[in-house]
Amino acid sequence: MWNWNPSGPLVEAYTNPLYAVLSIIPPLVGMSAELFFKLVSIAIVIGFVVVVRKARLPRVQEFVLLAVAVASPVFYL
Repeated sequence: MWNWNPSGPLVEAYTNPLYAVLSIIPPLVGMSAELFFKLVSIAIVIGFVVVVRKARLPRVQEFVLLAVAVASPVFYL
């Protein structure tokens, strides 16, 4: 979720307003928030790969760009 856990151990909070707005969708469609945001994350990764592939970069440069992005923990945040 995008808020902290007031009744237990502290958890990471998201301050991005986009996540706050998107968090309305899971209850509307009857889906858990965790599954919804995992699917959103997978869609973002697929979108990134599509954008890099459409850039028509040299194969080595494309590979390095995707490898660095996938290996970086910041990419998953």
